[in-house]
Amino acid sequence: MGIEGETVEEKAKNFVVRAKEDPQWAAATIWSYLQRQKERAERGEISYSTLPNYWKPPKLLCEMNDVAINWKRITRGLPRGRKYGLDRAPTKDERKTLFLRISHLLLYDSSVSDRNTASLSCFPLIK
Repeated sequence: MGIEGETVEEKAKNFVVRAKEDPQWAAATIWSYLQRQKERAERGEISYSTLPNYWKPPKLLCEMNDVAINWKRITRGLPRGRKYGLDRAPTKDERKTLFLRISHLLLYDSSVSDRNTASLSCFPLIK
């Protein structure tokens, strides 16, 4: 982004000073930064759903220092990621298999002998 300063704090202060003088420069700088993040998402380096994590810090910095930037215009060009997982509920057969595996592991790990397992019945629990 070409902001002078050695530490992050110095760069942030210099960015705020210049952004107050020229909000268009600040918007263009943030836009180019977000475009690079969007390209990273397109290459698969990061997920599309993590893109908001890259514009929230500069937005907070600008808001807390009274730098007026049109954030709707900046964020409108960014793709939206999924807000849900790709998982699904297990089927009835999968639940039964999982329950049986867990019960066998518990019986094996708890050192229950074979003569005591005859009285155990797990099947009424599975419907």
